[in-house]
Amino acid sequence: MMNQLTAVMVSVCLCAHASLAYSADKPPSGRQVEMRWGELGPFIARGRLTTVLPDGTVLQGRTLSVDLDALVINVSKSSDKRAYPKGRTSIPRGQVKTLSIRRTEGKLGRILLTPAGFFGGAGLLVLAFLGSEGSGGGERSAILPIWVGATVGGYYGGKSIDSKTTVIKILPD
Repeated sequence: MMNQLTAVMVSVCLCAHASLAYSADKPPSGRQVEMRWGELGPFIARGRLTTVLPDGTVLQGRTLSVDLDALVINVSKSSDKRAYPKGRTSIPRGQVKTLSIRRTEGKLGRILLTPAGFFGGAGLLVLAFLGSEGSGGGERSAILPIWVGATVGGYYGGKSIDSKTTVIKILPD
């Protein structure tokens, strides 16, 4: 009976973490704003930036500066590594039409979900120990990684809640 209860609890935990991972990969549902090139500087000074250039190249990185004729970023990911390698890159102003900025605002999600994952995993650990008293203990060794995974999953689930995405459409001057 306890082995079945343990299996059910593990399944519920894995499904919960799979749904958190799925929700973190969904497209941004944050706000959308329109602004002129000269207004960008203070707004995108911090946060992770993603942009799609007219040729289809996707760039991700952190903003270094907004010049009169170009956006200077520290590229961390690029779909065209020859044209835009990792590191400091200048993107001409005419190629930047939209930007997506992702910022972490607050800590409440991480504060709530990290302990929830920890204590949920601890509950599974207790159930595994109670359910495997007469067996060889194979279940005991399998539950510890799930406990750690529940804690880490709680942290990253909270981080996805704390992150906000803003899509900026660049208006002509």
